[in-house]
Amino acid sequence: MTPSKTCALAAVLAVAAVYLAGPAAAFEFCSEKTLYTTDAGRQVTFVDVGTEGPSIGDQRIGQKDLLDSAGEKVGVFRWVATIVQMSEGEDKPVYRVKKSYELEDGILFGAAIDNVKSPVGDTSMVSIVSGQTSILGGVGRFANVTGTKRHERHPDTGAFTYHFDIECE
Repeated sequence: MTPSKTCALAAVLAVAAVYLAGPAAAFEFCSEKTLYTTDAGRQVTFVDVGTEGPSIGDQRIGQKDLLDSAGEKVGVFRWVATIVQMSEGEDKPVYRVKKSYELEDGILFGAAIDNVKSPVGDTSMVSIVSGQTSILGGVGRFANVTGTKRHERHPDTGAFTYHFDIECE
């Protein structure tokens, strides 16, 4: 075989190898069932709908990026936390929180009752402290999924690890 034919054959084989290998493996949530968050993409707004200051009906609305174990963005976590109980003279209410975990192949929906550790109107810091969410269902790949999600918060960085106890279909 001539050198030019050898080079041509090598080039064809290299292109075929790349084509057959396909793209790098995509994030597969249902095999890992673990997601991570930091302050990446974090946006939070306090909506004062009642009397001035914290009161029943006020909301914290927000979102932040969902990450895989390599720190790559794989989705968005969004929530609406509505105050359902206020203690007289306290600035730390109880929230009913509706949550969505939006991934490429569907959305998981959850709900929780959470208490807070920071002042209600302070959106500069993480407020919710409980660690359990009921997964109520979803759309797309998660249409019939139920279960729970619990989280752990790193004491130094504030990053969260979300562990989902669900069965994907």
